[in-house]
Amino acid sequence: MSYKMFKGFFLVLIVLLLASCFGDGGSEPEPEPEDPSPSIHTVSGKVSGDVLEGVTMTLSGTSSSTTTTDASGNYSFTDLMNGSYNVSPSLTGYNFNPPDTNVTISDADVANVDFIASVITYDLSGTVSISGGGALSGVTVHLQGNSTATSTTDTFGNYSFTGLTNGSYTVIPDMAGYLFGPTNIDVSVSNNSSASNNFTASAMNWTLRSYGEYLSSVAWSGSQFVVAGAGVLMTSSDGANWETHTPGSSITKMIWDGTQFVAVGGSSIIRTSSDGLNWSSNATGATAALYSVAWSGSTYVAVGASSTVAGVGMILTIVRWRGMVIAISC
Repeated sequence: MSYKMFKGFFLVLIVLLLASCFGDGGSEPEPEPEDPSPSIHTVSGKVSGDVLEGVTMTLSGTSSSTTTTDASGNYSFTDLMNGSYNVSPSLTGYNFNPPDTNVTISDADVANVDFIASVITYDLSGTVSISGGGALSGVTVHLQGNSTATSTTDTFGNYSFTGLTNGSYTVIPDMAGYLFGPTNIDVSVSNNSSASNNFTASAMNWTLRSYGEYLSSVAWSGSQFVVAGAGVLMTSSDGANWETHTPGSSITKMIWDGTQFVAVGGSSIIRTSSDGLNWSSNATGATAALYSVAWSGSTYVAVGASSTVAGVGMILTIVRWRGMVIAISC
């Protein structure tokens, strides 16, 4: 092999060795790009209507969560990935429109997922019938309690109250000339309407009895009626059967104060009795006959004519008797 040929071969070998060591000129390969971070978004909205604060908002779907509306009715769910979701509000005693909403997150926030709340209301109803059969129309029925209202029975004796919220109520019927049984009904409305709150009406039939004496006052002690008048006093436990007594003087006004009967009339004294039969006289210091008396629960007030100044009335105020007059003002 000639020198020139050997030199050329040697140069080629060197080039090949360099190429195997440094490849395409010695440059490093570029790294592959990393995957971008997942997209994170928010779903938000507002509850308006009959309630704003305290509504429980439930998110379900790609992920799930719960939150509560603030004082302005606003709510939001954060850190949500792309996907399909459902949002629903709930609060005892309320309906919501719509009841729930489906939303889809696709690389963007979702706002204005709104709801309208309305309070759930109930009805209260019943009938009024006449004792012995038949309906009673025209009865005024009063509703008291959590709210107040009035209703009137129709030709079939029906009445109703609508738009009531949960709470306690009392129903009271009223019509001149009738007594009702029961006199009232207490009703608790709790997530349901209340029906069949019924009453029976009995006509007030008066029985006329004549006793030949002028009768001016009547009082009831809780167990006995006492009737008094001009020189006569009568007692009865049922208002139908009476016993006649002689009080010794005329009585123009009589009351029951919770523990005793108190009567005035015909003189300046005030008479008291625990049973309506046995009476005690109480001097008052009044200057003329007393005609009427009332009791406030702590003070009696008796009135009558004045013998000191003609034509001028007299007012006697007495703090409850204990055998003596404690205070008098005229």
